[in-house]
Amino acid sequence: MAFTGNILFWHCQHHCKQSSMFMHTRLLDYIQHCGSLLYGTTVSLHTPMPGLVVTQSFQEYCADCYCPCCTALLQLIKGNTFAGTAFFSYGAFWMAFFVVKYITATAKAAALASNTLPAFVGTFAVGQTLIHCLWGVFTFGFFIPTLRKNGCLMTVFGTLFVTFFLLAGGVWSKPCSQAAGYVGFMCGCSAIYTAFAEIYHESLGIMLPGLRPVRFI
Repeated sequence: MAFTGNILFWHCQHHCKQSSMFMHTRLLDYIQHCGSLLYGTTVSLHTPMPGLVVTQSFQEYCADCYCPCCTALLQLIKGNTFAGTAFFSYGAFWMAFFVVKYITATAKAAALASNTLPAFVGTFAVGQTLIHCLWGVFTFGFFIPTLRKNGCLMTVFGTLFVTFFLLAGGVWSKPCSQAAGYVGFMCGCSAIYTAFAEIYHESLGIMLPGLRPVRFI
């Protein structure tokens, strides 16, 4: 009788542990989708498009930074290296983006006060170009693994690295900056689509176009 009771206790404990692990995994998956939605809306609203002007406070930039970083930490705990690294990287990007804009604004005010604006404009234009090019190369490194994931992620990272290079050119050319806005908006929308496609697949069993696994390399 005692032996049977021990077996039942072990079975219940094992079942509860499996259920707990399943719920923990599903929770981490849903947090990843929230991170993707936040990323998509952020990129869509903060790329230079004609007629679209969005201002952000320091607190909003912190939200754009820390929310993806929290998502990244949970994904790394889950063992998803790709998602964890990507969310951490682009969370850090938004904080760096705010710092660059803040330094640019304060330095521009100082340059106007000291009548050295032309030298200031040239120096910071080169710096912004290099930063965008660096992030374009960095993002292309993330694009390569998506060739073995799915079309949705390929679209997100493919349009993103193109956006960065267009932003680099946009420092010197307004039409190029506007093109970066349109491609960046497409990138943000594709990230939102990817998040909902994964949610529908996990919750409803619906496989939307672009979510099927691919293997190009």
